[in-house]
Amino acid sequence: MSKALALVLLSAPLLAHAGSKIATSTMQVSFIVTESCNVQSAAVATAQRPAVSCQLNTPYQVNRSADKTAAPAAATAPAAAVNAAPLRTETGAQDWTIYF
Repeated sequence: MSKALALVLLSAPLLAHAGSKIATSTMQVSFIVTESCNVQSAAVATAQRPAVSCQLNTPYQVNRSADKTAAPAAATAPAAAVNAAPLRTETGAQDWTIYF
């Protein structure tokens, strides 16, 4: 039964296209955004955690990774590595993970 239904559903667009008439219809669609959160990080690398604000007080958890060491200077890195250098090159730059 399910194979026959799948065959009909898969062939329906082909049968509809075979005719010379073009059928159109409208469909109303809506969705609801149940939550919206804004995350802002500090402009400089400090121990300050990012600011998280959610419209409906959704619970979240913020975890900090270990401090990173300074990235190599661009003058000593090969040309290919310069383009792949991290955005934050100072010692103590941090990665934060936010779970919602």
